[in-house]
Amino acid sequence: MRTNVTTLLRDFPKVHKAAFAGEEVIIVTRDGNLRLSAVPASGESILGSLKGEITFADDDLDQPTTSESDWKPSLRRPASTPTRSSGASWMIPGSAKRPEK
Repeated sequence: MRTNVTTLLRDFPKVHKAAFAGEEVIIVTRDGNLRLSAVPASGESILGSLKGEITFADDDLDQPTTSESDWKPSLRRPASTPTRSSGASWMIPGSAKRPEK
């Protein structure tokens, strides 16, 4: 298939399909001809560089791993967190004055 740059840009799916079909695609430019060839994906693992490093285990983890008593999120502050009511002094950055309570 012979094409020019304009046709390549306008009808890229057609050129793409021809290249992947094994057809030789020649793109004619002012500076010379370019040859486009397709190299289909080799079907390698999506893990890429981690191939062989990751092992899969069938642990049947379809049940919770903690009991309900271990999982009790709290919305209360820890005791070490200062609050205005705890008597902690709050300073305004860049100011030597303490804010009014």
